[in-house]
Amino acid sequence: MFDRFVREARPIQRRLKGVLADWENPAIFGRNKLPPHVPLFSFATTKAAHQFWHQAKGSLEARLQNPHSLSLNGEWQFKLVPSPDHVVLGFEQAHFDDSDWGSITVPSNWQCQGYGKPIYTNKKYPFPMDPPFARRDATWVNGRWDWDAPPLSTNPTGCYRTSFMLPEGWATGDGGQIRIAFQGVDSAFYCWVNGQLLGYSQDSRLPAEFDATSAVLPGRNTLAVQVMQFCDGSYLEDQDHWWLAGVHRDVALLYKPPSRLTDFAVTAQPSLPAASSSISHHHQRGHSLPSAWVEVRATLEHAAQGRALEGSLEVELFSPLGESVAQSAVEVQVDSGASHSVRLQATVKEAQLWSAEHPALYVAVVTLRDQQGQLLDCESCQVGIREVKISDKCLRVNGHAIMVAGVNRHEHCPERGKAVTEESMVRDILLLKQNNFNAVRCSHYPNHVRWYELCAQYGLYVVDEANIEAHGFESLFLPVSYLSNRPEWKAAHLDRMMCMVERDKNFPCIIMWSLGNEDGVGDAHVAMAEWTLLHDPTRPIHYEPSGGRSAVTDVICPMYARVDTITRWAKDPNNKRPVILCEYQHAMNNSNGGLKEYWDAFRSVDGLQGGFIWDWVDQGLNTTTASGVPYWGYGGDFGDQPNDGPFCLNGLVWPDRTPHPALEEVKFLQQPLGIELYIVGNQLSRLRLEMENRYSMLSLVTSSTTSLSPCLEVQIQWQIVSDALQDRQLAEGVLDLPALGLLPGETLRLDWAEQFPALSALFPRLPVAGEMWLHLSVCLTKDQLWAAKGHELARRQLALYVPTEALVPRPIMLAPTMGRLDLKHETLQGREVVAVRGDHGLFVAIARDGSGLSRLDVGASNLLVSGPEPCLYRAPTDNDKGGVLPGFNFASTWEEAGLHDLRPTGAGGSVNVSQPSQHMVLVVVKWRLQGPPSTRTGMRGMVAGGQLGVNVTTKYRVYGTGDVQVTMKLACDRMLPYLPRVGMRMKVSSALQRTQWLGCKGETYPDRKASGVIGHNSSTVQEMHVPYIVPAECASRADTRWVALHHQTADLGVLVMPCPPTPPMQMSVSNYSMESLNKASHNHELEDEKDVHVHLDHYHMGLGGDDSWTPAVLKKYRIPPRTFEFSVRIRPLTPELGMDIDEIYRTLLPEKP
Repeated sequence: MFDRFVREARPIQRRLKGVLADWENPAIFGRNKLPPHVPLFSFATTKAAHQFWHQAKGSLEARLQNPHSLSLNGEWQFKLVPSPDHVVLGFEQAHFDDSDWGSITVPSNWQCQGYGKPIYTNKKYPFPMDPPFARRDATWVNGRWDWDAPPLSTNPTGCYRTSFMLPEGWATGDGGQIRIAFQGVDSAFYCWVNGQLLGYSQDSRLPAEFDATSAVLPGRNTLAVQVMQFCDGSYLEDQDHWWLAGVHRDVALLYKPPSRLTDFAVTAQPSLPAASSSISHHHQRGHSLPSAWVEVRATLEHAAQGRALEGSLEVELFSPLGESVAQSAVEVQVDSGASHSVRLQATVKEAQLWSAEHPALYVAVVTLRDQQGQLLDCESCQVGIREVKISDKCLRVNGHAIMVAGVNRHEHCPERGKAVTEESMVRDILLLKQNNFNAVRCSHYPNHVRWYELCAQYGLYVVDEANIEAHGFESLFLPVSYLSNRPEWKAAHLDRMMCMVERDKNFPCIIMWSLGNEDGVGDAHVAMAEWTLLHDPTRPIHYEPSGGRSAVTDVICPMYARVDTITRWAKDPNNKRPVILCEYQHAMNNSNGGLKEYWDAFRSVDGLQGGFIWDWVDQGLNTTTASGVPYWGYGGDFGDQPNDGPFCLNGLVWPDRTPHPALEEVKFLQQPLGIELYIVGNQLSRLRLEMENRYSMLSLVTSSTTSLSPCLEVQIQWQIVSDALQDRQLAEGVLDLPALGLLPGETLRLDWAEQFPALSALFPRLPVAGEMWLHLSVCLTKDQLWAAKGHELARRQLALYVPTEALVPRPIMLAPTMGRLDLKHETLQGREVVAVRGDHGLFVAIARDGSGLSRLDVGASNLLVSGPEPCLYRAPTDNDKGGVLPGFNFASTWEEAGLHDLRPTGAGGSVNVSQPSQHMVLVVVKWRLQGPPSTRTGMRGMVAGGQLGVNVTTKYRVYGTGDVQVTMKLACDRMLPYLPRVGMRMKVSSALQRTQWLGCKGETYPDRKASGVIGHNSSTVQEMHVPYIVPAECASRADTRWVALHHQTADLGVLVMPCPPTPPMQMSVSNYSMESLNKASHNHELEDEKDVHVHLDHYHMGLGGDDSWTPAVLKKYRIPPRTFEFSVRIRPLTPELGMDIDEIYRTLLPEKP
C-alpha cells in the first residue's frame, strides 16, 4: 500500500500537498520490517550449532557453509541518479534491461567505487538544515548555502539490481519462511523481490529484515534496492565521519522452518558474594570456582497450517573446552499461526568467568523439537558468564573494579569506506590487545555483528552506542537537544535504541549501553534509558551530554575534561558514580602530549576509572593525484562541500593500521605491570624494585607449574647498561616471581641486593663517567590468541645513580693534541666572514652578520651548509592551530609575533674576534632578530605595528681538533607569546643521510616521553621522518646526548652534541625544512630539499592533546619568554680528525686555551 510514497511524492510538490515521503517523515523509519532480534542461523543440527562456535569461531567463511543461509554479497548492477525523482520507473521488475548500467561490489559505499563524492564533515550537515527534509537543494559557497545556485544532485540515489537462485529444499508451502536481511544500508532504502515491494527501512547501522516468502519463486529471482543517500534519519547520524552511502554491510537470505525460533536472550551471571570480594582470588587460594545461573528467554513461531505445535524447547551449555555442562528443557505448545515466549533456566557448577583479561566463552545451543524428538529449528550463540555492576563508585566486572584502557573506533577502511572486512576487524583487535587496550567504544553507532563476536573471543570490553548524533544543530545555533525534545522525533530515537539492544543483548563483551552521542538531553533519552533498564537491568547506561553527569547515565562520562576537573568530580563526596571519560586525548596527527598526567590521575584517584582515547584510526580515503600518485584524502580533497578538512585524521594508527609514534606512549602508560625503583631510607646503596600487577582478575606467573587460574605466564628479563661502555651492557639476568605468582592488584617488593649485582662492583668497569640504566622487559612465554610468544607486554627503563667520586672523570682535551689554526677575515660569496683554517683541510667560516657558520669543510667536503642559527618556531601541528578565534591558538600568536620570520635588524650588532691561542679562535657576535610588524592589537599588550624579537649573543669557539662550540644567549622580548621551541637549527650536506644518536629511540616530546627509552640508535634521515597525512612538526627525539650524520658511502660525517652544563636536547633531523612542512597540506607534496635540516632545542614546547581546538598544552610544558643560554659542540668526523664517537663524546673541550 505504500508503494505510492516512492512514486508519487515528488520533492517540489511535497509541502504543497502535505504528503511526506517516507525518507522525509520522522514518524516513518521502517515499513514491513521484521521485529529486531539476535543474529539467527537456523542450524540443521545441534552438532553444527555447537561446532560453528567451538571450532569455526563463528567466522564469516563458516556462515557460507550453512545450508539454510545464502549470501547475496558480490557484484551487483548499479546506477546512480541525482535524486529519487530521477529513478527509472520499473527498474525493480525482473524483465528490466540493466545492461547499460555499471557494476558495484556489495558490501561497499558507492563513493568508494567511483560513484559520486565522499563528503567529510565534523558536525555541520552536508545539506541545508530544514528537518525533516534532507536535500542538497542549495550550493555551499564561501561558508554558506547559496539558494540561487541549486545543484543538479539534491539527494543522490543508488539503484541496485542482482539475481539469485533459490536453494532447493527451501520449502515454503507449509509455513516455511524466507527472510532477506540487510545488515547495514546508508541511509534509507526500499527493497523489491521480483517486482514485489518488501518494505522500507532507515537507520544505516542496524539490520533491516523483510519477509520475502510470498515474493520468491523457485529458480532465479531478481532483487532490486533503491537507496537514498539522505533521509530524515540523517539528522540523527551526524557523527564526525564520512557521509558515504550504499549497501555497506552483508546481504543474505535465511530460511526458517514452519516451527521456528525467532529470538532468544541468554543471561548468564555468576553467583557472587554480596561483598565485592575477588572471586578469582578465592580460586587462586585453592577455593572452587563459583556456580552460575543461566536463563534463556526464547520466542517461538508456529506457521504450519491447521495444527498446533506440541514439542519441547531445550538448551544445552557447552564449556570453553567443548564439554556439555548444563541442560534444561521445557514442554511447549503453540497454536497454528501464533507465537509464544518460553523461559528456561540452568545452573553451571564451577563456572569460568568471562572478562577482557580472561575471555572464557561457553556455547549455548537452543533447540526446538516436536513430540517425537525430531529437530525443528536450532540456534546458538557464544555465552560469557559475567556480572557488570556499579557499586562503591566503581564499575565492576565480576566483583572487581576495572580500569578502562579504551579507545573510540569508527568503522573505517581507506579503500572500502564503512564496509570493513573480518580481516580488518581482527587486525584492529590484535593491535588493540597488543598495545594494552582493554575496551572500545563503538563511536557512534552499532558495529557489524562480527565485531562483537570477535571482541568476546579476544577479550575487549565494549560500549555499544545507539546510532544517534545531532551535533550539527550547534552550527545553526540551536540547542543540540533540539530533536530529542521534539515529540515527533521521540519514536525514532527509541527505535534505534531498542533495535540495538535487541540485536546485541547476547554479546558478553558489551558492558554498557550508550544512548548515543552529542544529541543533548531530552525526553527521548529518558524514554530510551527507561526502556533499556527495564529490558536489560544487567548493564549500566552510558551517555555523555551535560558533561556526562545527567540523570540518564549511570557513569559520569565527559569528553575532553581536564585532569583537574575529573579529579574534582571523582573526589566529590556527593557523587556516587564512577568517572570514565567517553572521549579524551584527541589524537590528531602529532598529538597525545599530557597522556601521562591522565594516567597518573587514573591510578591514584579513587573513582577515576580511565577512558576512551579519540580515536583509533585516521579516516583518510584512498585517492590519487592527477599524475597517479596515491595518497590518503581528507575533507575537501574530493571536491566535497561543505567539509571540515583534516579533522577526520585523529587516529592512533594510519588508515592502513600502521601505528603512529604516540601509540607507543599509550601502550606504555596502559601496561598491566607497573615497575618502579625506590631508594630505601635515603641510603643510595639500598634500592628496592617494586612491581605491581595492574590486572583486575589475571595473575602473572613466571612458571608454568603454578596452579593459579586464570594466569598469564611471562618472562622478566633485565639488563644494566651504560653509555660509557663500548658494548654497553654491564650485567643481565631473569627475574622470577614468587611461587604463587603475582596476584591481581598485588605489589611485589624486591631488595636490590637479592636480585641484582651491587652497583659498587660495576663502577670499576666504567672507563669514564657515564650514565647507567636498568632495563626490564616483560614478555609472553607462550602464544596467546592475541599475540605470539615473545611479545613484549611491559617494559621500563630506570636511571641508576652513579656517584661521581666512584668514577674516572671525563678527560679534558689538552692543547698539544690539537692542530694549529690560521685566522683571516675574508669575503665568501659576497658575505664578510671570519675564516679559520686548520690541519687536514679544516675550513670554518663564520658570518659576521650573525647568520651563523657559513661553511664547515674538511678538504673538498662541505659538511655544514649554514647555521647554527637561533630558532623559536616550529611547523604548527593541528593542536597548535586549535582555536577558532584570532589569537586563541598557539599558531596564530606565533605568526602574529613573527616567530616564523625572525630576521636580523642590521642595527646594533657587533662582532668581536680573538685568538687566545694557536689552537683556538673565539668569535662573539651580537645582533637582534625581529619579526615583521604586528597587524593587530591585543597580543600580550602589543599594539598594531609593533615588532617583537630577541637579542642574540653567540660565541663560537673553534678548536684545532675541528670542534666548533657554539654558545647562544637569547634574550627574548617579554611580550612574546609562549614559544614553540628555543634552540638552534642548521643545514648540513644532503650527502649525510645516515644517522646515529644517543637518546630516545622514537618520536618523543617533553609531554610525550614516558615511554622513551634512551639508547644508541641508528636510522636514515628519511626513515626518521614521520609521514603524518598533514605535514607538521614531527620526528623529534627527546633527551638526546649526541647526534651524528654520516655520508652514505664515505668515511665522513658530523657530530653534534650539547656541551656541559647544557642538558640533553630535543633533536630532529629531516630532509624537509619547517617551512616546507608548514606549506604542504599532504605528505606526498613534500619534496626532498638539497640540504638536511637539523634542529637541536634547549627547550621544546609540549604537543598537548587534551583536545585540538583549544591551547591544550599543560602549563609546565609551555615556554614563557625569558633569557636562555645553551651550548652545542659540532665536530667533523673524518679518519684524520677522528671517527670514534664514543671517545669524542667522553672527552671535554677546554673553556680556556
